[in-house]
Amino acid sequence: MSAPTADRLIVVAQIVGAQGVRGEVRIRSYTADPAACLDYGPLKDEDGKVVLTPASWRPVKDGFVVTPVETVAREAWEAARGQRLHVSRDALPDVDEDEVYVEDLIGCRVVDRTGAQVGVVKAVHNFGADDLIEVARADGSVRHVPFTKAMVPGVDMERRELIIDPPPELLDW
Repeated sequence: MSAPTADRLIVVAQIVGAQGVRGEVRIRSYTADPAACLDYGPLKDEDGKVVLTPASWRPVKDGFVVTPVETVAREAWEAARGQRLHVSRDALPDVDEDEVYVEDLIGCRVVDRTGAQVGVVKAVHNFGADDLIEVARADGSVRHVPFTKAMVPGVDMERRELIIDPPPELLDW
């Protein structure tokens, strides 16, 4: 069971398109505090290459217009539409005692209330409602568990373990 690594990249925003003709770009934030995505340093692609370093920004409907340090043509920003923007995990602030970055859940053991291992967190999804934890089982199957206090009453990040308590009929264990 591997712990989260500092060099892991976390998605914090996405390019929406070009803004004007002066090299500005529109982005949509995925952080709890929308402006925080601009506070963590250079925004990178999925390989860790710097895409843009915010020099200044202003809020607009559904996101921000960013003036980057880098000189990028309007056509390049349009071509990058939909690109996800990442920061290094170690750039993010520490969380409070009762909080967790969902990315840190990946790789955690999943056990039931008796302590029996059910599987391992493979991914965390959000399709517009609550987060869903994708649990990979030893037999190769996967199950999705809503990441709610009722379904996941315990999260122990020191042990890298989640305790789940779903009704059997929901997940067909």
